[in-house]
Amino acid sequence: MSFCIFTQNEKVDFVLQYNGKVVPLEVKAEENLQAKSLKVYQQKFRPALALRLSMSDYRTSDWLVNLPLYAISMLKQVAGKKTHDGLFQDNT
Repeated sequence: MSFCIFTQNEKVDFVLQYNGKVVPLEVKAEENLQAKSLKVYQQKFRPALALRLSMSDYRTSDWLVNLPLYAISMLKQVAGKKTHDGLFQDNT
């Protein structure tokens, strides 16, 4: 896990390596989910998966998984739900 700055004005809190892929991780200690830097990172580098930890509930989109802070121990399991075709499987 590493801290990442990718432009002078934009940063992602952490960058993880999972199954040979780079996964950006943003941590929000509130329900304000504005993650402009994470979106800019996604547009620039096109990672297959991006993760955000926050006070908000679990949810997924085409490129982002939001995981509640209290569920951080499930980070690896959630990242593993990413399928080879780029879609998430939500079995909850």
